[in-house]
Amino acid sequence: MANVSGHPEMHYSGAPARSTRNGLAIGSLVVGIVALVASWVPIAGWLLGATAVVLGVLSRRQNKAGNSLGTAGLVIGAIAFVISTALFVLALVAQNS
Repeated sequence: MANVSGHPEMHYSGAPARSTRNGLAIGSLVVGIVALVASWVPIAGWLLGATAVVLGVLSRRQNKAGNSLGTAGLVIGAIAFVISTALFVLALVAQNS
């Protein structure tokens, strides 16, 4: 399309917007929440909790500025892992009593 002077109009869109959220961070948070819900089943809590922790660590390494979703997933995954371990130990103690 030409403007009044006969020259074509130039439209600059600029640089594409960078997303501050990455897939690893979101995955860590989602897996961490699922791990917390499933933490009463020891193997599920351990596997999902460890997965959330690993994804959270990878997310934080990828995003040097820090990532609150990755951190939240890491913390929730660690909590789920600890709860699963504690419930497993309590079940063993109760069984041996």
